[in-house]
Amino acid sequence: MANPAVPPPAAPAAARWRWAGPASALLLLVVTAALYAPVAEHDFISYDDDTYITENPQLRGGLTAANLLAAMTSFRGAIWQPLTWVSHLVDVQLFGLQPAGHHLHSVLLHGLAAVLLLGVLWRATGALAPSLFVAAAFAWHPLRVESVAWAAERKDVLAAVWWWATLAFWLRYLACPGRGRYAAVMASLAAGLMAKPVLVTLPAALLLFDLWPLRRWRRADGWPALLPLVREKLPLLLPVIVAGALTVVAERRWGAVASLTDLPLGSRLANALLAWVGYLGKTLWPVDLAVLYPLPLTPPSWWAPLACLVGLAALTWGAWRGVDRAPWLLTGWLWYLGVLVPMIGLVQVGSHALADRFTYLPQVGLWLALAWSVAALADRRPALRPWLAGLAVLVLLAWAWQTRQQLAYWRHSTTLFARALAVTEGNYVMHTNLGIEQGRAGDLAGAASHFDAALAINPEYAPAWNNRGIVLASQGRLAEAVAHYQRAVALQPGYARAHTNLAAALMSLGDLAGAEAACRRALAADPEYLGAWNNLGIVQAARGETAAAAATFAHLLELAPGHPEARRNLEYLQRGAGAAAP
Repeated sequence: MANPAVPPPAAPAAARWRWAGPASALLLLVVTAALYAPVAEHDFISYDDDTYITENPQLRGGLTAANLLAAMTSFRGAIWQPLTWVSHLVDVQLFGLQPAGHHLHSVLLHGLAAVLLLGVLWRATGALAPSLFVAAAFAWHPLRVESVAWAAERKDVLAAVWWWATLAFWLRYLACPGRGRYAAVMASLAAGLMAKPVLVTLPAALLLFDLWPLRRWRRADGWPALLPLVREKLPLLLPVIVAGALTVVAERRWGAVASLTDLPLGSRLANALLAWVGYLGKTLWPVDLAVLYPLPLTPPSWWAPLACLVGLAALTWGAWRGVDRAPWLLTGWLWYLGVLVPMIGLVQVGSHALADRFTYLPQVGLWLALAWSVAALADRRPALRPWLAGLAVLVLLAWAWQTRQQLAYWRHSTTLFARALAVTEGNYVMHTNLGIEQGRAGDLAGAASHFDAALAINPEYAPAWNNRGIVLASQGRLAEAVAHYQRAVALQPGYARAHTNLAAALMSLGDLAGAEAACRRALAADPEYLGAWNNLGIVQAARGETAAAAATFAHLLELAPGHPEARRNLEYLQRGAGAAAP
């Protein structure tokens, strides 16, 4: 039997409602933009913003043919995200490396994603008020700050735009099926996957929409009635499989995935269960938010994950039992659980146990369940409607106020890292990052204390060894610095920055052969690491290999045309100075 098409909702079509949708969308966009406007005065963050933007040679020069080609083929940052790279290229073309334009671009995309969410829900349900609540909760909740205020997380807001656009195209297809409209769904999904692979769960989310709000399947229909709904979505798996394969390649090439030896499967499952519950807690009580919540260095006690499993299973069973009366509960709950799966830690990338940005799309499921449960209560007891509406407004205003407070911590790297240390325990990553900031400010003693604190927590954290070595080198203690750099690369063989620092220290000690070997190991790990190319050229010039040094500096200038040290060193060589500038 053919599945029913989705008719236009009756309520929005009424003449008295024609103004309500556009007015709501405009209000949502204006308030969202005003809420996040302070980011125009924020700096870039020295945590991923350098890797993605400020020190990324692929962005220098803006929109060029070479940069566009690099965007399509780059696995930088352990992710394949060509559309996100193009968005960064547009920013560099328009604003250079001034952060205000980059941040405001993310705010605009976030506002657009919220408006598209509002439109999709209103189109699918015909209920404007709960749709507006869901869109506003999505836009204004404090957990959104990380995705919007962090320039490196452009992929979140851009992927969300394509997520909701794909759902809009899907509703259009269902209303009047046709190959052209299905092709639009495929193209939109592919674009979203090219922004961030998180859209791999979107076909499953479409199945949840079939349950509710589209009501194309009911439990009374039986499981065989699901087969046509699954079959119509099978072509969408093609771009999902391609994007998933490219993501695995990117993560393996950058060595970003923890091995089962480093993090056993049992620990991953335990952390995943704790994370599902932890995100629920942060949704309901969004305080003490941090840019990084460190993964525990010791496995959790068995009872905590078990309790989480029992609680999650009970909630899932309850939502299933009530699916006939309140299908939005099951759709919302499974949306939350399922869309989180790629980020829940079963494939561990990085050193975080949780991340606020990972709730960007999954949390919408919780708002769906909440908003339509309240709407159902209001329908049963009309006298409560003004009270429920007032409570909803108060909740949204409270979240907006908390969002504004959280935004303030993102103004500078120092305030962000210090806040993370204040609200988390055992955060060796943030100790290291704050130490780097203090070192840049000239406070070597303060920097050393943070690196030592990081190593006391996790003696196997390579960046702390590397940066402690930088402090030692700055104090003239080169032999000790070499030992620290060697420890860093022993722990993390693909650590290009540590290999480059080792090369600089060995060069200062007169070990040119060792310095060149360290440079080449750095370039084997990251062929685009500018510091390694510069140090290699200096080593070659010091060994009298003038032609090789000139070629090295010339290649560096191809990667980064404005690189001042490479240009100066090449000019020395061309004037016959015989050695590069130190």
